[in-house]
Amino acid sequence: MFNKKHIKIFFVLLILSVTTIILLPLSGLLMQKHNQADIAVVLGSMVHYEGRPSKQLKARLDTAYELYKKNCYKTIIVSGGLDPRGNDEALVMRNYLVKKGIPKQNIIMDNQGNNTRATATNLKNIIQNNKLLNDFKTEKQPSVAIISQFFHLPRTKLTFEQEGFKVNTTAYPKSFFARDLYSIAREGVAYPAYLFKIR
Repeated sequence: MFNKKHIKIFFVLLILSVTTIILLPLSGLLMQKHNQADIAVVLGSMVHYEGRPSKQLKARLDTAYELYKKNCYKTIIVSGGLDPRGNDEALVMRNYLVKKGIPKQNIIMDNQGNNTRATATNLKNIIQNNKLLNDFKTEKQPSVAIISQFFHLPRTKLTFEQEGFKVNTTAYPKSFFARDLYSIAREGVAYPAYLFKIR
C-alpha cells in the first residue's frame, strides 16, 4: 500500500522529471558560441515536395552561411536522409548553399544522416574517405561546429562528444516556429535516450 510519504515522493520525482524535460532543450538557448572550427555540420530537417528547404531548414542553412562568411570554417557537411517522398535532404541543403555563393567543393553531402546519432558516426567515415585530416593538418578528430535549432543543440553536442569530436562552435537560428513547441517536448525525452546510448 502507498502511504502519504510515498505519494509525496512520487510527485516530487514527477515534478523534477517534467522540469528536466522542459529545461534540457531550453538550455540550448545558452549555447550560441561562434568560435573557429575545422568543419561545420548542418543537421537536416524537413524539405518540401518540390525540393525546397522548410522554414526551419532554411534558417539553419542561413545561419551556416553567415558563419561561413565570417570565416568560422571552410568545409561544411550537410547531413540528412531521404524523406518518405524520396527527397534527398542533403542534396537540397547543398544546392541551397551553392546558390547563396558557397563553392560546391567546400560542401560535402551526408545523405545517410537519418538521425543525430547517424550524423555523428557518419562524420568519421566522411573525414576518412575525403582525407580531411590532411586538410586540417591534424592526426586527431577535427574540431566541429554544429548548426541546428536551439532545442536540438544539447543532444547534438552530447552525441558528437560521445563519438570523440571536439565541439568548438554551436549555433542556432534566432527564429522560432510553432512546430518547435512539439520538438522541445520531444527533445526532453530524446536526450536521456542518447545519454544512455539507447539510441
